[in-house]
Amino acid sequence: MLKDDYRKHIWMVQIRDSQAAVDEKIADGVPELINREWTDALKGPVWGKRALWHERDMKNAFTEVRTINIETGRAY
Repeated sequence: MLKDDYRKHIWMVQIRDSQAAVDEKIADGVPELINREWTDALKGPVWGKRALWHERDMKNAFTEVRTINIETGRAY
């Protein structure tokens, strides 16, 4: 079933600030810029391999990234 789901446009990549980014913004004196809520990183849902590609591309020390299935709401 998961194999078939990867071919559908039901995956969304979401991002939020990592703890390192939060610490840096606090040290810089701009805590109002902290974003710890998950927000969509793409305009719309994509198929599975494309979502994984975006996830690997966006992941760094200052950003937490997750891929969720829109139909179930589960993160992978």
